[in-house]
Amino acid sequence: MIILQLVEDELKSPKRRLSKKIKEPVLKYSRFGIVVNNKPHFIISVTKDTLEQDEFQQLLNKYKGLVVAPVELEKCDLVNSVLFDVNPYLKKAIFENLRLNLMNEKLQNSALLIRDINFTLKDEIPALLPYIKNIVVSTSDDSKSKYWIENCFLEYGVRPSVVVDENIDFLNFDIVADFEKLRDNTLEVKIFDEVRTIYPNVRFSRVPDELKVLENFNINNFVICSAFS
Repeated sequence: MIILQLVEDELKSPKRRLSKKIKEPVLKYSRFGIVVNNKPHFIISVTKDTLEQDEFQQLLNKYKGLVVAPVELEKCDLVNSVLFDVNPYLKKAIFENLRLNLMNEKLQNSALLIRDINFTLKDEIPALLPYIKNIVVSTSDDSKSKYWIENCFLEYGVRPSVVVDENIDFLNFDIVADFEKLRDNTLEVKIFDEVRTIYPNVRFSRVPDELKVLENFNINNFVICSAFS
């Protein structure tokens, strides 16, 4: 992982040979290695001016999906496209609280639609089958769903349905959980005529001791837990 840090304009640029005829913008950043949870990572400290330069952006793009940043940079357009994708982990954290909500109510005969395009929740969804028999999962590709459905039947005696994500009529379901519409780390779920806001389960944001050092870099706890565990 690349741990990005924004610093004041006080860094020396890495030495490089430049032609006397060519003037290039000075890149001001530093990098050093760090071992977290027995795995090597790099910390790149960079000034705002350098972060905005095309040459540094090209360097950063080489590590797309492997960059984590402090909270103040998470919504910055300059780094947004290269950040580690926390959504799969966030989906699981929210699903855990949704499961706890639904298992405590009499919903066994209800129809539940879970929209999960990449089928991120395939290992979590079966836990709802003892409480809701009619579950439909909407994904982008159902070609590998047959094995999953049969495993659900073997373990719970129920076969959920998997459909390709097109022409789904949400009105046909009592409960709709659209995990493609996460907003501000929450999910709005329709349960009959009620809309509930489901938050991530707090245990997913508890930073274990071996990752505590990362809290010094002002990184979101969910990012720490998902990217480094």
